[in-house]
Amino acid sequence: MKRELDLPHGYCEDADGHVCFIFQGFRTGTTHRFPDVTANFVTTDDPSTLPDQFHWKYADLRDAPVDISVSDTEVKNNGTDSVIVTLSLDSAAESSRAATFTVGGDSYQMDLAPDTDRTETLTTTAAAGTTIALAVSGPDIDGDTATVEVIA
Repeated sequence: MKRELDLPHGYCEDADGHVCFIFQGFRTGTTHRFPDVTANFVTTDDPSTLPDQFHWKYADLRDAPVDISVSDTEVKNNGTDSVIVTLSLDSAAESSRAATFTVGGDSYQMDLAPDTDRTETLTTTAAAGTTIALAVSGPDIDGDTATVEVIA
């Protein structure tokens, strides 16, 4: 996509409103090339009003964010009380991503798909006062962490 600029600074957004390109100090009155995914074009004469960063899918690393959420931050140590752990791959990810889910010191391999939450049930008989660390990581994801406290 080519466009002539009337102001020297700005950014482009895709159809979902995600920032896909940021520019500063471009010459006005001349034609410049911009990403083909551009659906909205914003220009300004004040560079301090520009977004801080691109949406993650347009960054060089392209690591998809994954969120961990827990139904409760405490779990009783009776082996039957449970906490639901939900792993969510950002919906803008274009494909499934391999991930390692770590609970305490134990690791589990899984695939996470965009727009599909993965849920796991956490129960324990660990001593009260124990903190169970949860983490998700992988080569093509921006992981997350959470903790659950064990109570009597």
